Amino acid sequence: MYNVLCIVGYSMQKQKGNIRRKGEYLFSELYRQKSRISQGRTSETRTEVKMNKKTLRFTVTAMLAALTFVLGMTPIGIIPIPPANVTIMHIPVIIGALVCGKWTGVFLGFVFGLTSTIRAFTAPSALVSPLMGVSPILVIIMSMVSRLMIPLVAVLVHDLIAKKSNKIALPVAAACGTLTNTILYLGLMLVFYVLCGIDSAAVLSVIAGVGALNGSCEALAAVILCTPIVLAARKFLGNKL
Repeated sequence: MYNVLCIVGYSMQKQKGNIRRKGEYLFSELYRQKSRISQGRTSETRTEVKMNKKTLRFTVTAMLAALTFVLGMTPIGIIPIPPANVTIMHIPVIIGALVCGKWTGVFLGFVFGLTSTIRAFTAPSALVSPLMGVSPILVIIMSMVSRLMIPLVAVLVHDLIAKKSNKIALPVAAACGTLTNTILYLGLMLVFYVLCGIDSAAVLSVIAGVGALNGSCEALAAVILCTPIVLAARKFLGNKL
């Protein structure tokens, strides 16, 4: 009888150990499954955030590109002040570069250059007309290169100044981006005048006067408009871009 009780007790103890081990195994499997689900959700959340950022960046870029194109193809963005035109088309380019990054700015600069080229072919200013008659290719180069450099210079200047003073980084970057456009556009125009054998001496003083007048007006407009708009966009969007 004693032996039977020992055998039964041993069997029960063994079963109890097996049950405990099975329970521990089940709990460990449940914990692993929970960890996997949690990691999956975290990964999905990160993917969603990344997608939301891309969607938001695309939306902002598309809006600024549309604005640039509208400004370029209507009288709103180009103010004729003979013998040249004063433009505010550079403002969306600078805003896009300082809010979304330089490559977004480069794309917007391309849109700006494209609309400028279309305008040069359809309604050239008095300074562009002589060059258009000799070499339309040079007019395209002049219109594109100066516009593509706007965001690169604006972002570079902003990043350099922001290390020392955030307060003046935006207005100085906006002004430098604008002056880059003016100086490069008119500078290339003068160089191409010389290369094409057009009387550059006759227009040198005109180009200098246009550069001083247009450059100062456009830079002032950029500082007044870009600074509050970029600050508001950064505050509203935060780190979403």
